Amino acid sequence: MGTGTRTRHHRWAVRAAGTAVAGLVVLGLAPGTASAAPSDAEIAAAEAARDAAAAQVGVLSAQLAQAEAAAAEAHQAAQIALQDYEETRAAYEAARTAADAATAAAAQADADLAEGRTQVARHARTVYMQGSTAPGATALLSAAGPAQLVERAALLEAAGTHRVDVVGELTVLQEQATQAQQQAQTASVQAETLQEQAAQALAGAQAQETASREQSAALAEQRDAVVAEAEAAGQQVAGMQAEQAAAEAAAEAALAAAAARQAVAAS
Repeated sequence: MGTGTRTRHHRWAVRAAGTAVAGLVVLGLAPGTASAAPSDAEIAAAEAARDAAAAQVGVLSAQLAQAEAAAAEAHQAAQIALQDYEETRAAYEAARTAADAATAAAAQADADLAEGRTQVARHARTVYMQGSTAPGATALLSAAGPAQLVERAALLEAAGTHRVDVVGELTVLQEQATQAQQQAQTASVQAETLQEQAAQALAGAQAQETASREQSAALAEQRDAVVAEAEAAGQQVAGMQAEQAAAEAAAEAALAAAAARQAVAAS
């Protein structure tokens, strides 16, 4: 016979004894009153409620662990998104600075080119208006000798050529500055687009992190409430079992006392 069967038989015997004792009490043969101990069905129902609450605690604990892991991943993603945003922000600022510098350089090149062209035009007009009395011609005519004449002619030619070279160099520089300005502006637009995308990604990651943390908090609160329910159910089961055990002990004691009194009366 198993332990559960013996226990049930014992409880049946005790309850039968309790019934007999109750009958004796009614007849005035035994002192005290019968106690209303919880039944096996009531205890089983309380144990089922306790076990169900404990199982729910396990489910909520697993869900909470998953939510916390998701919150940790969301936090990491938000940190990465923040780093990307800061990097794209720095790249955008650098691109804007380069674009401003290129714009200033192009403007300066335009001014230098205009000045160079003005100087060349002024020199040409001076030579045309003065004719042979131009400073250059005067310098050649006042030469002391053939050697000085050749030297002065070379210098004048070099000066005129230099003006033309300056204009050519300024033109190249102006083209380079304009190209640099266009490239800088393109880079600035691209950096601004990347910055907007990074800002959107950052906002999304932060919102996901907030939602994950709120879900974790809600699950933690729900789990704590079910834990309290499970503890209360466990205490109820323990109390009911203690009441049943006390009632059985009292029934056994009453049965033994009644049997003793019957033995004394029969002797």
